[in-house]
Amino acid sequence: MPARFSIKIRRIERPYEEDFNVHISWLCNSLGLGSKNACYAHRILTHILKAERGITSTELSKRLNKSRGAVIHQLNKLIECGLIVKQGRFYKLRASTMERTLEEIYEDIERMFAKLMKIAERIDKELENI
Repeated sequence: MPARFSIKIRRIERPYEEDFNVHISWLCNSLGLGSKNACYAHRILTHILKAERGITSTELSKRLNKSRGAVIHQLNKLIECGLIVKQGRFYKLRASTMERTLEEIYEDIERMFAKLMKIAERIDKELENI
C-alpha cells in the first residue's frame, strides 16, 4: 500500500459499450479522479498500460503535448489512489494487470477497515464504562 493512500469511490453507472477508452474513462471517474481531469488521467493511464516496462513523465508529456508539471500532477493523483507506482524514473501499473491492481486496492481497503473496526469496538467498550 502506498504511504499516502486516498481513494474516493463514486457510484457511476457502468457503461454498456464494449470500448477500451470508455472503460478506462469510467474507471478513472469511478475512482474520483474528477470528471474535469478524468479524460486527461484516462489518457495517461492508457499510455502507462501500453508501456510494458513503464514510462517516464518526460515521455508522457511529449506524447500528450502537456507540460511535465501538469503530467506529474496527474501521475501523483494516480499514485495516491493506488493505480500506479513510480519505480526510479518510470511510472507503471501497480501490479501486472489492471484486475490484479484493483484486487490489491480492494485488499488495502479491507485491511484499513479491519483496523477501523477494531478501534470502533474499543470506543464502544470505553463508552460502556463512562
